[in-house]
Amino acid sequence: MIRYVLVAVLAVALLALSVPAINYAATENSDRQTVSELDSIESAAVSLLENEELPPDGQQRPVRTVTVSLPGDSLTTQSVDSVEIERITEGTSRVTYTVSGRSQQQLTIDAPIVYQTPSENRSIELGGGGDTELELALAEDPHGERVVVATHDGKVETEPPEPASFDVEIVGTNDPVEAGDPIEVTVAVANTGDEVDTQSIDLAIDGIRSDAESIAVEPGSESTVTLSADTEVGDPSCSGTRIQLPIIGELCLGDWESESVADATHEVTVSSNETIDETDVTVSSNETIDGSESAGAGAAVAP
Repeated sequence: MIRYVLVAVLAVALLALSVPAINYAATENSDRQTVSELDSIESAAVSLLENEELPPDGQQRPVRTVTVSLPGDSLTTQSVDSVEIERITEGTSRVTYTVSGRSQQQLTIDAPIVYQTPSENRSIELGGGGDTELELALAEDPHGERVVVATHDGKVETEPPEPASFDVEIVGTNDPVEAGDPIEVTVAVANTGDEVDTQSIDLAIDGIRSDAESIAVEPGSESTVTLSADTEVGDPSCSGTRIQLPIIGELCLGDWESESVADATHEVTVSSNETIDETDVTVSSNETIDGSESAGAGAAVAP
């Protein structure tokens, strides 16, 4: 009987001594397996960023699929309580994970990974042991930076594209303009939306529509177009009597006198949708028509 009691006591003592060692080994195994699974996520994400290009809107995005197997409770492993992947910079993410019985651990992934949608820096949460299939897709965030979007079901939420929206700005004129020459206005047209579209750009002189051009602009791009409007010249006046003759035309029994166009500043406006820009152009005076005498007493032919 004494022998049996001694054997039982020794067995309990040995078990008590071995439990911490077993738990430590299980924790170490879980830690190694977790880091290995996180390495596979990083490799797939880096492969997307380095080897793939973003497709045009509406086409299939480049993807990588990764099956993540986190340890659970067993004789050789401890369960992983939580795994969180959070984007922290333009090009990196931080992983925070906890193995049961161990303090929280952190490491860095060299890829910007977000959850479900590229428009927000949402964290990815895993844990509880077992297998999770992640689909990683290449996308672009609102700032134009390439990111990797992770989902559990392969569905990537994207923001609907903004319709085309145009800004116009006068970037040059031929001011000052000599009377009789056209006013020319160069306009920059910028598309601030997400879709290509064609827009009509209107030119108005002193509130009167004088010209219009249609221009197609890609999203995020800018193009220029030149619009123009005619200006008036002075008419000649006769100091004597005007006579209208066939073939010859109009005669002046006296002198033709030129009328100048007075200097004038005109308000030039361009518009597109709700966007308007304006400037001033000066039309300078000019002796536009010279009197010329014809052969004959006191008569001059209209120029």
